[in-house]
Amino acid sequence: RFLKRVWQWCKGHRHESVEEQARKLGLMLEGHYQYFGVTHNIHALNRVYRWVCGKWKYWLGRRSQRSGASWVWFSKLMSHVRLPKPHIPHSVYRVRLQGELF
Repeated sequence: RFLKRVWQWCKGHRHESVEEQARKLGLMLEGHYQYFGVTHNIHALNRVYRWVCGKWKYWLGRRSQRSGASWVWFSKLMSHVRLPKPHIPHSVYRVRLQGELF
């Protein structure tokens, strides 16, 4: 469902600025990581991240009548406008700090 929502969101908001799209996609990805970021799930989060990047590139390429966005152009874009990388916020291996409440 998340991937379908991202696809529809990118399609419907491709007219917005790239910075605004990156900000909103970053929030969506961060929420996904917070919910599904549990121990041993990093590979699934990496697949989601790569899928979102690919579909965002696709819809950015559909903004004009030219041949679309190339991966070279998209990699330059990603060096300026970054989406959050997958991470595991809820790990069973993380040591609790002293005084931290359960």
